[in-house]
Amino acid sequence: MNRRKNIENLREGYHIFKNTYLPQHKELFSKLYQQNQNPSVLVISCSDSRVEPSIIMQCSPGEIFVIRNVANIVPPYEKDGNYHGTSAALEFGVTALNIAHILILGHRKCGGIEKLMTTKYRNNNSMAFLEKWMSIFEDVKREVENDGISMSIEEKILLCEERGIVKSIQNLHTFPWIKERVMQQKLFIHGWLFDIATGEMLEYKADTNRFTAL
Repeated sequence: MNRRKNIENLREGYHIFKNTYLPQHKELFSKLYQQNQNPSVLVISCSDSRVEPSIIMQCSPGEIFVIRNVANIVPPYEKDGNYHGTSAALEFGVTALNIAHILILGHRKCGGIEKLMTTKYRNNNSMAFLEKWMSIFEDVKREVENDGISMSIEEKILLCEERGIVKSIQNLHTFPWIKERVMQQKLFIHGWLFDIATGEMLEYKADTNRFTAL
C-alpha cells in the first residue's frame, strides 16, 4: 500500500469537499458556525476505520456528537486526578449539550475484542496502553469464558462483542449525572451492533437481554 498516496487522497478529498460539497451546503455550515452545536444524540463508536457512524446512520454535520475509542468502551466513573478522555467527552455531551440519547455503537470483527479474547498483543510492551484499556472488559471476558465453555473462539468473540456493549451501558449508569437524567427520563441509552460484512444492525433490548434486528 502506498502510504504517501493515502495522504494525497485526503488532500484531493478536501478540495472536492471545498469546491463541491461546501458550496452546496453553504447555508448549513454558516448556521453551524453562527450557532452553538445542538446535537440530540451522543454516539460512542469504535475507532475502527471501517465503521463510520455518520455514513452508517446517514447523519449531516451537527446531528451527532461522536466519541471514538478502541472497542467503543465506556469506562466506569472514576473521580481522580488521572486523564479521562472518554469521560470528559461524556461529561461535555451530557451536561453542556444536554444530549437526549446516548448510543453505544459496536461492530463485528472488532480488533480490541479479539485482543481481549485471545493472546494477540498480550504482554506486548508496545501495546501497553491497549492492554490496560481493554482490561476494563476483563470481567466480560471471564463471563464469556464461563458461559461459552463449549464455544469456539470465534463464537466467544461474537458473544463478547455483544456483552461488551451491555457492559458499557452498565458503566454509563455509574456516572451520577447520567444516572440522574436517566431516572428523570431526560436521557435514554441505546446499544447497537453493526455487522461490517452484511450491513445488518442489531439492537440491544434490555427487557429480554437480547440483541435483535433493528
